[in-house]
Amino acid sequence: MTNILESLSYFTIDAPNVILETIKKAEDSDDVVLRLYEAYGGHARVNLKSALPVRTVYLTNILEDNLVKYGYNQDDGIQLKFGPFQVITLKLTMSVNKDNGWTLL
Repeated sequence: MTNILESLSYFTIDAPNVILETIKKAEDSDDVVLRLYEAYGGHARVNLKSALPVRTVYLTNILEDNLVKYGYNQDDGIQLKFGPFQVITLKLTMSVNKDNGWTLL
């Protein structure tokens, strides 16, 4: 029998021209860093959702410094706007407790 987490997509996006290129552990915390970019030279609006228990989402710079805190709804995710070839880096803090016990590594 397959464990549901083995076949589940941890992150989903709904725009074909936006690529989720990087998923990694943050350099200075247990947060998760995502790097996305618009690949076709156009504009895009994308919903990013996670099957993981996300508590907070920050827009960061390339050094992973928090710039803007976004609201995140576990059911609806977060909506992002992209310009042509724009790269967006996000840092996600997870809601981890004894019941869900999720960890990146």
